[in-house]
Amino acid sequence: MKPIVQSGIQLPDTYYDTQKKEKKLARIKGLIVDLIRNNGIFSEEKILNTLSPKEKARQVAAEITVKRAIALLKMEQAIEEVPKHRLASYNVRNKDGRLKYFVIKGALGQHQLLSRILASIGSKDNAEQEIGLRELQERSGMTLTQAQLDQLVSIIKDKKTWNTETYTVALKIIDSNLRKGAIASPENLPTLKNALYQRYEAIKEPLIEIQSIQKITNLLALLEDKRAITIIKELLNKGVLEKHTDLFNGWEYSKIFLEHQTELYDLQIEVRNDKPKANAIMSLRRERETQYQSFKKAFTEIHEALHEAT
Repeated sequence: MKPIVQSGIQLPDTYYDTQKKEKKLARIKGLIVDLIRNNGIFSEEKILNTLSPKEKARQVAAEITVKRAIALLKMEQAIEEVPKHRLASYNVRNKDGRLKYFVIKGALGQHQLLSRILASIGSKDNAEQEIGLRELQERSGMTLTQAQLDQLVSIIKDKKTWNTETYTVALKIIDSNLRKGAIASPENLPTLKNALYQRYEAIKEPLIEIQSIQKITNLLALLEDKRAITIIKELLNKGVLEKHTDLFNGWEYSKIFLEHQTELYDLQIEVRNDKPKANAIMSLRRERETQYQSFKKAFTEIHEALHEAT
């Protein structure tokens, strides 16, 4: 029996069905906005695949609901479709031209401004550089296009910026974007990796900038560069790692540690007579393996939750 809402009048069953559908639609709209915001740009195809239920019998109905949610978000100006001529700047190859890509409303205009800000940072005028840097810090959470990410890579590799605030901000934004799945152009990826390691080489003697080394090692691990392991080894041999194991416990290390677990085990054997060092590398090895399994479990649970929402 449905609750009585006014003077003994009972609302029809269709009212409650409509309310349930509207709540479900609102939840799906929220998920779509989160997907686009967290990735910077997301295609309709990927949205459908991400939110598609496992059961085939529910997939058609879910697709209709998701497409309706996308249409409503566009109408409400929460998201906007990226024009085809702008897709290349996002490193998107839309060969047949049929796929639709979306960004959060206003992001396209922000990207034009961001390109101008990056140009200011590259200016020879000190006052313009300062303005550009301040603006960049305020927008450090933005997802960059490939061309913009490449501009930041050029800042990272320029030795003149190594001891400046510009370098610190650029490193932070690159790190943030790589974690969202953004990527520099293929020809600039080796440049980025080499520039990061060269910076490490420049500050490792005397070893006083452990926070900077941690950020560099984080990025190399995120980029699956074996030199992240080289740095870990050097920190261990210098008696530094056991004092700062907490700095190297991020999820970005999980994959690179697992790929080189035999090498790290051999390293543990090598330093076995130095208990603090042996315990430090053993702790990192085991924690990374446990963490990797935990993340796999968490991603599975999130994926299942998304399916239940549709």
